[in-house]
Order: sequence, then structure tokens, then C-alpha cells
Amino acid sequence: VAAIILVALLLRLGAGWWWQSRLPAGSRFGFADSESYWQLAQTIYRGEPYQFANEDAKIFRTPGFPLVLSSVMFLTRNDNPSVYWARGLTAILGTLSVGGVMLLARQLFDGRAATIAGLFAACYPESISLGMLVLSESAFCPLMLLHLSAWIASLQQSHGKRAIGWALLGGAASGAAVLVRPSWLLFLPFASACGWLIA
Repeated sequence: VAAIILVALLLRLGAGWWWQSRLPAGSRFGFADSESYWQLAQTIYRGEPYQFANEDAKIFRTPGFPLVLSSVMFLTRNDNPSVYWARGLTAILGTLSVGGVMLLARQLFDGRAATIAGLFAACYPESISLGMLVLSESAFCPLMLLHLSAWIASLQQSHGKRAIGWALLGGAASGAAVLVRPSWLLFLPFASACGWLIA
């Protein structure tokens, strides 16, 4: 497990460095979305109104990912740190997603399945790209996986209090995931309806 996690982290850190090194001079991210998240993170760090560019864009983005990004500014005590800090953060978040995939596979199957799933998740190109680009998916994926894992753990508990505890953790993770990617809100009623039909 440790070896897979280490490989996943190194691949994402290396990919982030490679991506940044090939960008034209003066380009921080290569994506306009990343720039908007960065500027919103700066407003959080500075304690300014949460808006992008002007007052008409106060609900332009949900605050989940900008809040996560602002952590590097609080850590460095700088409202405009090197972009490599942001890429390092997304590499760590991408690595957490690999760990989440392994945990989910172990819950549903066994340790061997977890190892195989972890190897695929660590080396899958699209998964690596989520850990190198400064986009909200890097924070959303580990929260989504935590939600699903806690949900499954709740269903697997025979003791009522433990089931409720896992369900509450799943609900909190789901709420945080919605604040990062609002589309996840659509999953909850759909999954709940399917659960009622199956039961």
C-alpha cells in the first residue's frame, strides 16, 4: 500500500512539474478555470468579498475548492505564492483519491482487489492529470470516495450507533463534496430513490 501511494504521489508531482515547465512565460495555469479558482482563493485569504472580478460574479463558483486552495496561502503567509505550491497540493489530493479507491475496493471485495485497483488508479493517465492540474476535481474526488466509503461502512455495520456514525461522516463528506462540485447534489436523491426501490 505504501509503495502504491508513494508511486502515485511521485507521478503526480512529476506531471505537475512537467506541465508547469511547458507553459508559456507569464502563464500560471494554462486553464482559465484554474485562474478563477486562484483569484477566489485570494479573496478568502485576504478576507475580501467572495466574488470573481466584479459584484455580478458573487456566486460564480462554489467556495469549496477556493477554500482548499487558500490553505497554501495561509501556510506560506503569502496571497500569491508560487504555483508549484498549488500543484503540490493537488498532487497530494490526487494521491488521496488513489487511497480512496483502494479503500473502496477493499470494502467491496478484498485486499488483492484493493492492490490491483490502487495500481490502476495510481498509473491511469486521467487520474494523474487530476493531480497535476489546479482544478476542482482534485479536491472533489477524495471527498466523493470518502462519502461512498462511509456509506458502505454504514450499511455493513450491525451495531446501530456505529452505522449512524458512519452515515453522519458520509453526509458530512457529501456536503463538502457538493461545495466543491455542485453536480454531486444530483447523486443523492438518485441514489436514495434507487436504495428505496431495492429495499
